[in-house]
Amino acid sequence: VDSVVAPGREFLFRSSHGRVLASANSLQSFRQVAGTVPGDILTHHAGRGDFSRWVRDVFGDTELARQIGKAEVRFQRGELADLRAMIDILITARYGGGS
Repeated sequence: VDSVVAPGREFLFRSSHGRVLASANSLQSFRQVAGTVPGDILTHHAGRGDFSRWVRDVFGDTELARQIGKAEVRFQRGELADLRAMIDILITARYGGGS
C-alpha cells in the first residue's frame, strides 16, 4: 500500500476541465487524497472508471480494480452514497491500513 509508483504513473485528480488538483503516488496516498478532494472530482473520475483503471494498469491488481470498478458503477447509479469510504474499505481490506 505504501509502494511508490514510478514518476509519470501517479494518479492525477483532475477537474472536469483537466486542471490537476492533487496527485497520488501510492495506494496509501490515493486513499488519503480520495478522502479529501471535492465530491465533483470523485464523480468525474468514477464516471470514467479512472480509479479502477489506474489500480489495474499501474499496480496490476485486477481483483482490487474489479472491486473498485463495481463501486464506481454503484456510485454512478446512486446505489453507493459514499465512494470515499468504499475506496478506503477496499484498499484496507486488500492491503491493510498502511502507515
